[in-house]
This record gives sequence, structure tokens and C-alpha cells, in this order.
Amino acid sequence: MMEEGSGGGRSNYNRMNDAKNERRVGLIYDQRMCKHRTPYGDDHPEKPDRITVIWNKLELAGIPQRCVILNAKEAKDEYICAVHSKNHVNLIRNISSKEYSKRNRIASKLNSIYLNEGSSESAYLAAGSVIEVAEKVAKGELNSAFAIVRPPGHHAEYDEAMGFCLFNNIAIAASFLLDQRPELGINKILIVDWDVHHGNGTQKTFWSDPRVLFFSVHRHEFGSFYPANFDGFYTMVGEGPGAGYNINVPWENGRCGDADYLAVWDHVLVPVAKEFNPDIILVSAGFDAAVGDPLGGCRLTPHGYSVLLKKLMDFAQGRIVLALEGGYNLDSLANSALACMEVLLEDKPISELSEAYPFESTWRVIQAVRQMLSAYWPTLADKLPTKLTDQKAPPHILLSSSESDDEDDDASKIISKDLVQAIEDVVEPILNLKIEDYHGNEVKSKFFCFGLSPPPAPTPTMESTHSANSQVHSTDPLSAEVPTETIRPSQPVASSSSLPHDPSTSELD
Repeated sequence: MMEEGSGGGRSNYNRMNDAKNERRVGLIYDQRMCKHRTPYGDDHPEKPDRITVIWNKLELAGIPQRCVILNAKEAKDEYICAVHSKNHVNLIRNISSKEYSKRNRIASKLNSIYLNEGSSESAYLAAGSVIEVAEKVAKGELNSAFAIVRPPGHHAEYDEAMGFCLFNNIAIAASFLLDQRPELGINKILIVDWDVHHGNGTQKTFWSDPRVLFFSVHRHEFGSFYPANFDGFYTMVGEGPGAGYNINVPWENGRCGDADYLAVWDHVLVPVAKEFNPDIILVSAGFDAAVGDPLGGCRLTPHGYSVLLKKLMDFAQGRIVLALEGGYNLDSLANSALACMEVLLEDKPISELSEAYPFESTWRVIQAVRQMLSAYWPTLADKLPTKLTDQKAPPHILLSSSESDDEDDDASKIISKDLVQAIEDVVEPILNLKIEDYHGNEVKSKFFCFGLSPPPAPTPTMESTHSANSQVHSTDPLSAEVPTETIRPSQPVASSSSLPHDPSTSELD
């Protein structure tokens, strides 16, 4: 194991390992980040075991012995304040010193957040650790790195903790490289968010900033999946100088797997990345789109993650930083993290995915994204050939929004288009319930629990929500069309089952 600062008399990290083609990969893990836990000791998806299972899996595979092990450091307030308000930073800094009852009252006012006496230290260590690895990769001391951190960060907004996230770790690190370390020459950053949930906080941070290309692929389902708003829709492209530098690929349904993600990489992300030519890539590496995840309901395999990451290594001279976000099936989480570390170490050749086809809805989303962004990225202007888009998986029905692959994946779940239409005819009256019925906190909180959601809002098709000159975006997903230039990141419009209502926020019920 290579500890930070070791190297047998070498002056710094500028000299790579003596072994031919061996990449110098950084790794941060600190058990102090396990101190953030539910105050009642209740089980919760975002629990300390998430990072310990990753570390244990990597140790069993002998990964740490081949990496540069870095020390976790707490982030400085000045760096955090580049992304968050002073009031928010003060709150998180002091929250663990407040008496138990006050902490609990504060948590009850937040969206899917718990707080305890270890929350402050964990949050500062998570943000500081991502800064630490990002700076060393930017300096060239490391080729790439993985920060195994918690709590996650990509939902945290300027003045609000939400969705298990206290500080926006990846946004803080990106801002640090751009504004605090200009001498490093990092002028363009690609942030890839493959967490199953939309990275709303990161999007808002860089909404008008052309130095950051933010790409998020996520379950969206027309605003009914967490964080339950239209910020993650494909029409949200940024504004001002940042117009075109915000790319959302919103899944219409769950069960998306390797073939769906690979199609998005090949026909959206990779072509744009070639044009953008980033200096470094930061990955919001959530693994809740993995097979069997109880909150994600998608089907990415460890091999699928490795193929996606391998394609990213063709850019920025392979300078990539992974920062852990979500992932709540401990086995899938650990296996996917190991697969990614093997890619960073260039452990073995990565074979292409076996023959499988994306859903029809995936091609529909990809084509809508390409059309929306073609004015900013000419490489997306060409229409995909019918021969390609005709290659699609049979239709599936998602029986529940929290469905995972723990259930049998047999032919009984493959249904005909006629049956799909028949079911839609029966369900349509339910879907037409007024969405206002689900806006109140009282109703919303009851559905912020494991695997339950309110009846969804009516779900328009991609074709009906997209035109060349207008986009759907409002507090009601069924309301009037709004010109692109007036679109702004919005507040939630519907509840969702994709994140639990944690025990510490029970006062909302």
C-alpha cells in the first residue's frame, strides 16, 4: 500500500510508478464518516455500512495495496461558501453541537434528512476529501482517484440540505479547482452524474457557467421521481453563457440497464465530450442505478459501470475523480465500486457489452435530447438512423416504482403492446387525478417512505412535451408551455417514492 507522501525518496507524485503502464490511483476512506447515522439507531438506506462494504470489498481484492492512500481532510468554510450560503454552512458546522431535540426539529423541516452528533464532522470530511483528490489529480500527482465518502452531496442546494445530502461535495470540488487553483490550468470541467436521481443541486450551482458541462442521466418519469420536479427534464439546458452546458437525460421509466446507458453514452455524452474537450472529469458516482437497488429500480451491472467509466477515460488524459453519491444495495454497491476501481487501475481489458437493446423509450429520450441540444452542439444535429433506433428491447411494465431485480426477471414481465394499451386505458382515469392533491406536506410526507408513492401525475409522452420552439415547464406538468429562455430551476411539483422519509423527520407526518 502506498501511503500519502511515501515514495522512497521521491520529491513528489510527479513521477509515476516504476511498473510499466501502472496508473497512480488515489483512494480516500475514513471511518469518521461513519459517525453520521440516524439519531434513533433505526435502519436507513444511507447508512455507515455503505462505505465500509466498499472498503472491505476493495481490501479483499487487494486494491488499496496498489493505490495511493490519502488522508481525509475537512473542507474549509471559504471553499464550501463558494457553493453554499453562509447560513447553510453555519448550520451544518454547528448542528452536531446543538441539543438533541433542536437537531431533530431542524431535520424535520428538511427533505429526507437526518442529523446526529456526527453529522457535522462527516459532512466536512466528505467535502474536504473530494477536494483533496480532485486537487491531486489536477496537479498530475495522481492519474485518477476515488473518494469513498458520505453523506452524499449532489442534491444539496445553495441554502438547503436535502435527499440525504448536506454539502454538495462534487460542486465544491469543481468550484475549488476553477476559482481557488487557477494555476493548475483547469478551465473546463465535465461533471458526469450517473446516480439514479437527478443532481439538482449541482445543476443549479453551474446553471450559467460555461466552464462546467454538467451531464446527468436519471430516472425522471416526467417529474414524479425524486427530487420530484422538472429540473431534470431535457429542456433544462442552462441559461446565459451556460446555455447548452447542462444536459439532462431523463428516463421515462425504471428498469433501464446496461444497453440503455451505453446508448446514451454513445449518442449523447461521448460526442459532446469530444467537442467540449474537458481538462478533468468529476463523476458523481452514485450506484443506485445498479441491479437490485431498493430505491433505484434500474438494472446497471458492475460490468456496465466499467464500460461507462472506460469510455470516459478517453478524455482529459484519463484524469478522472469519482465521488460516491448514492447506492443502497450493499452487494451491488460494493461490486460496482470494485469494477470501477479496476478500470481506474487499468487492471484488465474491458469487453463490450453483450448484445442487448435499449428500451423504445430510451431511443425516444435520446432523440429528444439530441434535438434540444443540437443548436449548441452541432455533433448532435444528425438524426439517428432508423436501422439503429429500431433495435429495441420488448416492452416491459414497471409494476411499482421501487421494483428491483431481486424479483424474478422472467418472460412474465414481458408483455405485448396490446396489453400495455389495455392497462393504460384502465389506469388513465387514475392518472388524471389533480396533481394539486399531492402538493401538501401532510400528503407528501406519508409517501416519503420505503417503496411507496402517491398516484403519479398524468404522464405525457416525449413527443407531446417537446417541440422545436417550446418546452413544458411549470409547477404543474400539465400546464402551459414556456419559452426556453424563461425556464429556471424549479421547486418540487410532486412526491416520490425514490427516497425514503427517514425516521428523524417523523414530525412531518
